[in-house]
Amino acid sequence: SFQLSHRIDFMIFRNLVSHLLAKGLVFGMAICLPATIIQASDLARTRGDRKADDGCSVNQEAERRMTTTKSSALVNDDPTVLNVKSEDVVRNESSQTQIGFSHTQLFYSLPESHSIVALRFSNEDLEFPVTGKVHQFAPGTTAEDLAKWVNNQTSDALFPDVPEPTNSVDLPAEALKTVSSEFVEEQRGGFRNEIYRKFVVNFAVNKTELSDDLRLSAFKDSVTVYVKPGVQ
Repeated sequence: SFQLSHRIDFMIFRNLVSHLLAKGLVFGMAICLPATIIQASDLARTRGDRKADDGCSVNQEAERRMTTTKSSALVNDDPTVLNVKSEDVVRNESSQTQIGFSHTQLFYSLPESHSIVALRFSNEDLEFPVTGKVHQFAPGTTAEDLAKWVNNQTSDALFPDVPEPTNSVDLPAEALKTVSSEFVEEQRGGFRNEIYRKFVVNFAVNKTELSDDLRLSAFKDSVTVYVKPGVQ
């Protein structure tokens, strides 16, 4: 009887301890679980923030690269450079008309850039002042078109339907310089058969930035000028 009672008491005590332990475990889980959840949540949030930061970094880097690319494109977008000494340039010099000698006009036609560099030398001044312009034509303008336009500036035999410049820029006076001149001979001309003095004029043109996308390379050349009678 005593043994049975003792066994029953032991079983009750064991069950009670088990029950308390179970409750303690559940209670511990209840305590630990939120902490675990918080830690997991914090970890997830940290990782998320890191991903977000990484995402921002990636976006910022992409934006920086895009900006750099755009900037580089602008920098590398070289302007058109007009070089009158190129092989494909056509040079035309005119110093007389149907009525006799006149101011000397010099044209450099650049078919590749659809442009013409035009210079004019006065025959009424022994200093031979020079002025100039750069004429730009529409894309598709051919070398033949440019030749016809030049002809119409110097001849009375005009070509019809000749394209006109889409843009003309004056060369600055400081970019043009008459370097020297040399008398060659006297020559008669004009309706009155007057005596003109023939000079060879050497000149130089400085490198000139005409606009953000157009430049003229420096060059030197010479022309013939017939000075009008009476000019001293």
